Amino acid sequence: MEASEFRDAKKDFDKLGVAVLGMSADPVKAQASFKAKQNLNFPLLSDPNHKTIQKFGAWRKKQFMGRTFMGIVRSSFLIGKTGKIEQIWPTVKAKGHAAEVLKSISQK
Repeated sequence: MEASEFRDAKKDFDKLGVAVLGMSADPVKAQASFKAKQNLNFPLLSDPNHKTIQKFGAWRKKQFMGRTFMGIVRSSFLIGKTGKIEQIWPTVKAKGHAAEVLKSISQK
């Protein structure tokens, strides 16, 4: 859902000069399949060893059905032209998130 919302809003992000990228711990082959299936129009980055995901603080303890485990916490980051993080959306809900990010960026 989140990926498809970013796909559908990509032209709006392009108009603002904002590149959209996705990242997950899935291997490249799985991402390629997901990208094709969802007809995504932006790159997906693979981080199966969680190195970058950890540096961004998105690899954390999670709980589900009484179980605790490490996993990706859905997050978004606005990285400026200088390479610095300008805004963070931690622990996001997928539905409506692309519109939330677009609105926030449009107001800058």
